[in-house]
Amino acid sequence: MIGAVVGGLFVESLGFAAWIEAVTTFIIYALKWILMPRDSVKEGGKSFFLLLSVYSLTLFLGTAHVLWQLAFIGIFPMEIAFFILLPPTFGLNFAIEALVCPVLLRIVSPKFNARGLYVGNFWEWRNSGRVD
Repeated sequence: MIGAVVGGLFVESLGFAAWIEAVTTFIIYALKWILMPRDSVKEGGKSFFLLLSVYSLTLFLGTAHVLWQLAFIGIFPMEIAFFILLPPTFGLNFAIEALVCPVLLRIVSPKFNARGLYVGNFWEWRNSGRVD
């Protein structure tokens, strides 16, 4: 979320409106934590398709949210946000996410787990009785 605000401030030059990026990041990652199955990268097949579906849904909602907020504060008209900017922005980011995120999950999660950090999803955390 800090990186999103820094990007909003310095890359997109949003000024005070950079909080939009932080809210969007929170929405995307909170939804992923709740919806994503833990074993989706390990098993492949149906679970991998479910993982890509979660990525697609959360990215679409996050992208639509940030474009809606930018249009709402008057940076560009709502029609441009949703009919011109949303499809290519979502498509490019989904292609990157679908290629990079499963690889990162496979590489990073075991290393975090080995260091004692929790790497599961919300439902596993809730059922484990741990309050990290």
